Amino acid sequence: MKVLIKELNEVLCRNSGNFSPDKLGAKSRSVWDYLPEMIQDQLMMDRESTGYIQVAKIATERLLILLLETELQKRGYDPDRWSFMPHYFGYEGRCAMPSNFDANYCYSLGYTAGVLAAHNKNGYMSIVRHLDQHPSLWAPAGVPFTKMMYVQQDAKGRDFPAIVRSLVALDGPLFKVFCEVRETWKMNDCFRVPGPIQFAGVTADEPCYAVMVPSADDLLYGDDPRANVISNRGLVRKELGTYSSLQQQRLLFLPSLPPICQDKKARARPSKQMFCKDPYTQRQVLMHYPYLSNSSLFFLHEVSHDKYIPPIGFGLRVGLVFISRQSPGVANVLWGLYERLKLVQGKCIAFFGLNGVVDKKYLEIEDDDLELFKNQGGCELTGRSTSHSLGSRDMQEKVRQTCEDLNLDGLVIPGSAFAMSEAALLAEYFLAKQCRTSVIGIPATGSNNLSGDLIETCIGFDSSTKVYASLIGNVLTDAASMPKYWHFVRLMGRQPSHEVLECALQTHPNVVIIAEEYGAADKTLLHVVQDIADVVCQRAEIGRNFGTVLIPDALLMHLPNMKILLAELRSILKEASAKGEMKKAQQELNDVSNWENLPPTAWQRHLTPWSAALFRTFPKFIRRELLQVDMGEIRFERLETEELLAQMVKEELEYRASVGRYCGKFQAVTHFFGYQGRSSLPSQFDANLAFAYGHLAAILVESGVTGHCCSIRGLCGPVTDWHLGSIPFVTLMKLVPSPQENPTFAAAAGGSSGNGLGESEGSGKGRSPPMNTATDIRQQRSIMTDLPVIPSAEVNLDGKAYRWMKTAAEHWTLEDRFCNPGPIQFTGPAASFFNRELFEEQAEYFDMVCRVECYTNILKHTCTFGVSDHFLKNAYVSLTGLLMLAFHPDELTT
Repeated sequence: MKVLIKELNEVLCRNSGNFSPDKLGAKSRSVWDYLPEMIQDQLMMDRESTGYIQVAKIATERLLILLLETELQKRGYDPDRWSFMPHYFGYEGRCAMPSNFDANYCYSLGYTAGVLAAHNKNGYMSIVRHLDQHPSLWAPAGVPFTKMMYVQQDAKGRDFPAIVRSLVALDGPLFKVFCEVRETWKMNDCFRVPGPIQFAGVTADEPCYAVMVPSADDLLYGDDPRANVISNRGLVRKELGTYSSLQQQRLLFLPSLPPICQDKKARARPSKQMFCKDPYTQRQVLMHYPYLSNSSLFFLHEVSHDKYIPPIGFGLRVGLVFISRQSPGVANVLWGLYERLKLVQGKCIAFFGLNGVVDKKYLEIEDDDLELFKNQGGCELTGRSTSHSLGSRDMQEKVRQTCEDLNLDGLVIPGSAFAMSEAALLAEYFLAKQCRTSVIGIPATGSNNLSGDLIETCIGFDSSTKVYASLIGNVLTDAASMPKYWHFVRLMGRQPSHEVLECALQTHPNVVIIAEEYGAADKTLLHVVQDIADVVCQRAEIGRNFGTVLIPDALLMHLPNMKILLAELRSILKEASAKGEMKKAQQELNDVSNWENLPPTAWQRHLTPWSAALFRTFPKFIRRELLQVDMGEIRFERLETEELLAQMVKEELEYRASVGRYCGKFQAVTHFFGYQGRSSLPSQFDANLAFAYGHLAAILVESGVTGHCCSIRGLCGPVTDWHLGSIPFVTLMKLVPSPQENPTFAAAAGGSSGNGLGESEGSGKGRSPPMNTATDIRQQRSIMTDLPVIPSAEVNLDGKAYRWMKTAAEHWTLEDRFCNPGPIQFTGPAASFFNRELFEEQAEYFDMVCRVECYTNILKHTCTFGVSDHFLKNAYVSLTGLLMLAFHPDELTT
C-alpha cells in the first residue's frame, strides 16, 4: 500500500489529476485491482490541496472488514455469523478540552518559546524534558531545527531537508511492552475503560503511557496485592487489576438515596387514577389486558412509610433480566435491587438474558459478585438478550415456568418502551395463569423513549448524551479552528430524536434535524436536503464554508414516502424468509441496474412503482442496509444516513452552483456517534437514579404490585427530595400504527381476542363466538390488530425543550455560538449537572410543586382561630374551587 500510494501521488501530480490504472507499476496494479471499489473511489476522491492523497480519510477499517469477510469465505465460513462494526476516531479528539497534563505541558512549551525568543534564539524548537515527573521538576530547553533534519524527496524526485515525522519506534520500550501483552489480549478480556478526562480528583494529573511507560503487569492484571479482586461467576471474568484508575475510583462511590428507600416499612399505595383519554384506546386496553386492568384499576402508586404494616417477615426472591440495549448505569439497578432485598432478608437472582430465563441460567447475587460492577458501564455481569420475543404464548409459558420453579416473588425488567410493552404482555399472562410473580418495569434506555409527563427521564440518557455532546463539542471546535469542513453527525437513538435535541441544547450546532418535525409536516428527504443546502449557501455568502449538522438515527423512518417503502421491504423480506429465499431476495432487490432483466417472479416485482422508484434513487450502500433486518426490524444504526445526506447536499450544491445560486466550497466529513455512549461510565446523576430505581423495584414487589413501571419524580431537585412511585403499564398504553409489524406484537395480536394470549382464559376452551358475517370478521380482525402498546415517546413539538431549541436555532444558523460541554466529571461542581432536556421540561414544574407545598404550609398556619373572616372566606372559596377542579371537574358548571 505504501508503494501504491506513492505511485498514485506521482501519477496524479504528473498528469494534473487524471488517472488510469495502466500507469501504475505491475505490483501496484495488482494491489489496486485487489482493493474494493469503495476504497478505490476514496483514493481518487479524498485528496489534499497539494494533490496528494488524503490518507486520513481512507476508510482503512472498512477495507479490513471487507478483506476479512473475503478471507473467511475462502476458509469456508459464512461471514454473516459475525457482525463487524467499523469506527473511525479523529476529528472528535483534535480539539478536545486539554487534560491537566496537556494544559501544563503546552503552557510550558509556550513559555519556553518566549524565553528563547527573548534571548534571540532563532531556528530552535521549544521542548520540555522529564515529563514523567511532577511539573515543578520539568526541564525546559531549545533544540536547533537542523539537529532534527533529514534529506527527503518530494513526489517529483527532488531532494529537500525536512524534519521527519516521528513514527512508532519498533525498538522502543512502549512497543516492546505492547508485544509482551498482545497475545494475552487476543484471547482474554483485559480491556479497560480510561473514562472521561477529569480536571479534579486523584486521577486528574495522570500522564499518558507515551510519557509514563507501563510495565506488562500494568497492562494486564496489575501487580498490586490490593488489586487481587476477581469476579468470575458472570459472563465475563473481571479482575480489579485490569481496571483503570478512574474505574477503581468509581467503584468506591456510594450513590445517594431518597431516605424512604432504606425504610423497611416503605410501601407503594394507590394514589391517583389515570385512564386513557381516548375511549377507543381505553376499550382496546380493557379488551386485550383485562387482568392487568382489573389488577391495577389504572391507579398510580406512591411510596410512603406505612406504620401499620409489619416489616416483610419472609425472604423475598426477585429476579432481574436485561432485555433491552445496554445503557450507562443499568449495573446500578442490579446493585440497588440487591441492597434493598438484603435489607429485608431477600434474595436477588440475575438471569443471563431472556435465554437465561428460559434455560434457567442465572446467578444468585452475593456481595462479591457486584464488587467490580458498581458505577460501571455495560451489562458485563449477566449480559443482555440479543434477540428475544415475549409476545408468543410459548415464550411466556417458559418464563412463567421458570419463575414458579425458582419461587420468584417478582421479575424486574429494565429497558425501553419496547421492553415495557413486552413486560405488559408477560404480566397479563402471569395474571391469567394465576402466577404470583410480580412483573415490574424500569425505564432504562439511552434513547429516553419513555420520558413524558409521568416518567421524567430514563436511566442512561444523561450519561450517553453527555458523551455525545462532548464529542460534538470537540467537532464544532475543530470545524471553527479549520474552517473548511461541513460535519454531518448522526446520533444513535432508534425512533425518537431526544439525543439530537439534547445534544443540540448543549452544543449549539448550525443545523438540527428533528425527525418528528419533518414527519409531522409530511416532508420528504428532498426537503431535508434543501433545508441543509439553504444553510450552507447562507453561510457561504458570509464566507463561512464550514458548519455542523446533527441527524437522528431513524430520520428516514419518519418521512411519509420512506414509511411506505420500509413497510413494503419488511413485508417482502418477511415473506422471503418464510420461503427460505432471504439472500435471493436481498440480491435481486439490491441489483437495481438489472431489474428489467429479472423474471416476473423476481422479488423486486413486489414493490409498488412509487416505492421502486424511490428505492432506485439510493446509493448501493444505503440499499444494502435497508435490506438487512434484525428481529424483523431494519437496523437503523447501520444505515449511514449521514453519508447519504452529505452526498445529496453535495449534488444539490453543484446544481445551485451551475445556475449561479452558490459560489462557496463544500467538503463534508461524516460521523456516527452511538456505541461510544451506550456503555460509558455513568454520570453521577445516572448512578444515583439507577441505584434508586433498583430499590424502588424491590419496594413494589414487597407491596404486591404487578404490571407497573417505576417512576421517580422531582429529579431536578436534591436526591433526598425525589418522590418514588409507579405507573400501571395500561395507563401508558396507546394505539400506534401497525404495531403488529413487529414479531413480538404480531405474536401477541395474531389470533388473540380478549387478552392477547391466543385464547381467553377462564371461558371454557377460550373460543370466540362464531362469526356469521363479513362485518363480524372485519370487526374481529380489527380487534386483533389494534393491540395497545407502550409507544416510543417522541420529541414533543409543543414541549418546552423543543420550543427553546427552535428559538435559539435561529441564531445558531449563521452565528458560531458553538459550545463545548466537555467530558463527564465525577468531582467538583460539574459533577452535579444533569441534562438540559430534563431541566427545560421539569425544572419549572418541580419549582412550582415546592412553592405550592411551602405556600400551603404557610396557609395552614395562617388560617387558624384569629384570622379575619374575610381572609378565611377567600381562602375557603379558592381552595374549594381548586379541589373541585382536581377531583370533580365534570361537576363544574359554566
